[in-house]
Amino acid sequence: MLEEASAASDVAALAALASQHPQSQYNRAKYGEHGSPVPYAPLSLHLPEQFRQLRIRQRLTSQAHPWSPALPTTPDHFFPHPTLPDHPPPAAPNPALKNSVSHPINISTIVPPDLIALVASHALLSPPDRPTILDLPPLFSLSHLSTFPESTSTLLVGNFYLSSCPGKKGLFRSPSLPSCAQTSTVRLDGPVKGRNGVCRDLDTDMRRMRALGVRCIVCCLDDAELEFLGVPWQEYEHAAKRIGLDVLRLPIPEGLPPLSPASLDVHLVDLIHRYTLQGFPILAHCRGGVGRAGLIACCWMIRLGLCGSTIPPQSEHGLGNSSQQVLSFVETAINIVRERRSLKAIETYEQVKFLVDYVEFLWYGVPTPQEIYTPV
Repeated sequence: MLEEASAASDVAALAALASQHPQSQYNRAKYGEHGSPVPYAPLSLHLPEQFRQLRIRQRLTSQAHPWSPALPTTPDHFFPHPTLPDHPPPAAPNPALKNSVSHPINISTIVPPDLIALVASHALLSPPDRPTILDLPPLFSLSHLSTFPESTSTLLVGNFYLSSCPGKKGLFRSPSLPSCAQTSTVRLDGPVKGRNGVCRDLDTDMRRMRALGVRCIVCCLDDAELEFLGVPWQEYEHAAKRIGLDVLRLPIPEGLPPLSPASLDVHLVDLIHRYTLQGFPILAHCRGGVGRAGLIACCWMIRLGLCGSTIPPQSEHGLGNSSQQVLSFVETAINIVRERRSLKAIETYEQVKFLVDYVEFLWYGVPTPQEIYTPV
């Protein structure tokens, strides 16, 4: 009975950090000080069979080769920035329809651009046995930085960006709209709850990413979800190759985390050494760039060392062998992403639990299932 009470308490503590929790900062901002009237039930605990089926699908879609490299290096002038007209067309078919010109894709930076040089100037490469790749003084972790002096550094650190799915489209049933909106099969059937429809251009969105220096996109969507958003994988891959963007595919069902901390860590270490430490930014996206992509951003910060590199000794009680200090550490990472991207970032109990388990995996070597990770 005591063990059950402790487990329930641990679940409650983790669920409270999810943006879907009724009392989350996101829901209090949306519904008022009392939060959402809808209770929150973690999928893995209340619908375990549905969760298991999603995990099986995730494992199957992850078995394909994850990398899609860009074409051989081409000078940047072959990829000019998209030109915007001086004046809008005289008869726009529907001003309520968002596109890549009227509403350039919203790209959020994890490290404020003005601070990236300061972080790099105080960073050292950690020894191989350390859980973080960089060793930063505590005062230079992202949660402490607010002002900055002029800084120079021989160490290059590329930033991390978040965005929604490039080229995403939403369906309007109107004969006056562009063909891309007519043929899309996305769930946005006209304005929903005050939000406009979407008809983004894949090339324009990806060129905007490339213009920011991005060299690699982490795509958290599988083929079916890309198709659902009006961006078939074949078109996505072709555009990325032409524009000079490598793509790493980490398909994750909505609301869920990666398959396991260990499997994600292999990719993160590769990304950090191949891009971040070469000074090249990485961009991650899911559907909206807050939940799944936000989780990848948290793990990138943690692994790189931007949230600090010291965790207190492991506790033997509560939170499934993790301490309250670990939970506080994870909350710090979540808050950074929410500040930089959206209060909605890190949406579910399963995603919060994954972050706790990822920290335990890095610092304490706590093993987790390699194929179908279940947050219990």
